[in-house]
Amino acid sequence: MQRSFIFDGGYSTRFHTVDVHNRQDIASHSFGVAWYCEGLSGGEASKDLIMAALSHDLAEHIVGDVPSPAKRSLGLSKQFQTLEDKYLAENGLMKYFDNLSENDNRILKYADMLEGMTFCLRERRLGNKNVEVVYQRFSSYILELMRDPQCTITMSNLVIILENLNEQWKQATE
Repeated sequence: MQRSFIFDGGYSTRFHTVDVHNRQDIASHSFGVAWYCEGLSGGEASKDLIMAALSHDLAEHIVGDVPSPAKRSLGLSKQFQTLEDKYLAENGLMKYFDNLSENDNRILKYADMLEGMTFCLRERRLGNKNVEVVYQRFSSYILELMRDPQCTITMSNLVIILENLNEQWKQATE
């Protein structure tokens, strides 16, 4: 594991496609994702899930943080993930992802999007209306994942967190 890969990755900036009041780096984002993983797993998150949460975006300082809408519209989501996985593997971090169950992988995806929504909520409370489109995009991705017929996981914690975030968003936009 190369310390420079981890720390350089943690310092990389997120949300470069919208103007934000407070910049967020990968380290801050990953911290929030890890805590959402813990919450979504009912306080039973494995070490591998927490470590995957802490390292899931570290390769972006090499690959770039390409926005999801661009990757989706170009059909390149899997190719970017493969490239990011390559750098995680080269730095000894793929072992955490390799040990995740299907349920853990889904928790990680949900946690990633919930943390993005949480960042947008903080920005909106500061008066930033630019983040509404990003918040709504995260919300739609979560709903899309929940409707996936292959999704056999029922997560009451997710529904509670999502309802809470949406209620706070509604209050912040009134």
